[in-house]
Amino acid sequence: MFLILKIKVKYLENPKIVFFSDYKSALQEAVQTDKKSMEYVLLEESGPSHHKYFKVEVKVDDIVYGVGEGGSKKEAEQNAAKKALELLANK
Repeated sequence: MFLILKIKVKYLENPKIVFFSDYKSALQEAVQTDKKSMEYVLLEESGPSHHKYFKVEVKVDDIVYGVGEGGSKKEAEQNAAKKALELLANK
């Protein structure tokens, strides 16, 4: 048992290993339990077609809860949702 915990802790403490990555679904579930509305708004899109940059904000009931950036809209939305979840967790 101790060996298993020792191995698990090593992986959990490593910031390069991601165990959870669907922040959009988690945020949507959290928002739906309170019957609130949620939307992603594209703030910025730039760069050449082979190397795009996107900046997205997520709003819950018209209040910005998170802003995310990434090389695709999906990545930017996931990053915005992650920040929104972090904000909700600290409330």
